[in-house]
Amino acid sequence: MKCLFINPRVADFTEGLSPDQIPPMKKVVAGSRTLQERLEFSRRAFSGLGLLTAASVGAARDRDFRFDFLDENMEPVPFAEKLREGYDLVALGGTVYQMNRMLSLVAEAQRQNVPVVVGGAAVMTFPRIFQRKGVGVVAGESEALFPEFLDDLRKGAPSNVYMASSSVGASLKDSPPPRYSKIARYPYTFIGVQTTRGCPWRCEFCQVSGMLGSKYRHKPVERVIEEIEEVKALWPDAFFFFYDNNLFADRAFARELFEKMAEAGIRLGRWGTNSDVSIYKDPALLDLALERGPLDFLGVGFESLSKASLETIGNSRKAELLEEYEEAVRVFRQKGIGVFGYFMFGFENSRKEDLDAAADFIVAHEINGQISQLLPMPGTRLYHRLLEEYESRYGPLRKGPLGQWSAIRSYLLGKSGFSRKETTELLAGAYARIYDDALHKGEALLPAPFL
Repeated sequence: MKCLFINPRVADFTEGLSPDQIPPMKKVVAGSRTLQERLEFSRRAFSGLGLLTAASVGAARDRDFRFDFLDENMEPVPFAEKLREGYDLVALGGTVYQMNRMLSLVAEAQRQNVPVVVGGAAVMTFPRIFQRKGVGVVAGESEALFPEFLDDLRKGAPSNVYMASSSVGASLKDSPPPRYSKIARYPYTFIGVQTTRGCPWRCEFCQVSGMLGSKYRHKPVERVIEEIEEVKALWPDAFFFFYDNNLFADRAFARELFEKMAEAGIRLGRWGTNSDVSIYKDPALLDLALERGPLDFLGVGFESLSKASLETIGNSRKAELLEEYEEAVRVFRQKGIGVFGYFMFGFENSRKEDLDAAADFIVAHEINGQISQLLPMPGTRLYHRLLEEYESRYGPLRKGPLGQWSAIRSYLLGKSGFSRKETTELLAGAYARIYDDALHKGEALLPAPFL
């Protein structure tokens, strides 16, 4: 079987915005060279790690499985011409930022009668929109579901939707390493390595526990070391990024990982990952990690500086740590760690002052950061709570291609007390402050959000 894997082009930042939202967002981007550079920088961070893993799963399943891998974010891909080379299958995957392009590629493959399979976060979020004849929808982890699809495809009778039968998640012990050699020619911003999946904290707004389970699952440390060594052989100066929701959450695992790296003599160079803010209380573990190389990107979910908002997200630890945010940033900065803070605006009790406080915090502490509009994504506890609340008041919602998401998004916006126009203008103003060119002279680039 000859398969073509495509990492679809990431959307322009205006894609998905309504007409009245586009002008203020275009204005803020046009006024900041820093933001323009970071948006472009971000595009090169989508290295298709999930697709590379799925390709390895397919190759491990069948010795006759051959594949090519192309990335539209790194080079022009003449997709229609490429399909004429005689592929038996096209595989697509990506985030919601890549969803519209995925749909375009699906349509072209169908025009040429080439079977298609789709997966990734976009598919797990909105599986209905991909359901059509001749398209396999893998709405879950490839280790568990892609082999099943391939078996059915060879029999000539693939199902339309493949979903996990258990909420536990696939075992990562036997997860094959991504086929990094297939992307060695691309100069990505980051080269991704993943060590864990899942999250037990179940914050109301977060999709991770709903998609990937409420327990941490680990790859064996020895396997992670092998992947790191392969990446270093292909990209000697790679900027590593550990694509974990919270690399330091399981402190024992993280400690073992960095100790084994030290034993193997591995230096990471620049690297990044995500963590909750509480890691600042474990300086010994941080120091152990920093011995492997400078931690230039530590994504921290601060979420809000409003205790009232933090108390609504279903994770009491967030509100309890609020008073420690400044001390945490001080410790991180003291250790030379580059902090990227994640904040949200649009909680049901949000105030304009909360948005101002987040922007002030980012600027005053000289960290990188983004403030996103809170969205009730399908699969989250927030989405289900709002859906139940809406239907108890107004009756059942009819499902569209995006399920009931569009209506629930509007419902939350109404509850926040800000119109769509007001929310857009407030966020645009915050970004104009955060990405003021005068604040970032000589600063190392870090990825920017898609607005």
